[in-house]
Amino acid sequence: MASPVILKPVALSDDKYAPLIVVLRAKAPANIKIKQNNHEREYTLRPQDDPELRALEDVLKALQASDVLDAVVKAATEHFRRAQVIHLSAGGTQ
Repeated sequence: MASPVILKPVALSDDKYAPLIVVLRAKAPANIKIKQNNHEREYTLRPQDDPELRALEDVLKALQASDVLDAVVKAATEHFRRAQVIHLSAGGTQ
């Protein structure tokens, strides 16, 4: 999966817009590959004891988020207070 988060402004009538934020849920990868021009590098994701990962967990706790993608949804909901959040499952709406 290229990116689990899609951000897009949606044009409405009368020069208005609405934010569209799509968070796709998938199993976390064990490693990632980044390609740029003719160069390619593969990275293994950090182990659980990484200090930066522990700092991230502190931020997630402060946001009361279960993971990074949940934090995106919570931050968007807070920022766009008048927006509607619709959770979809693989089989349709929940």
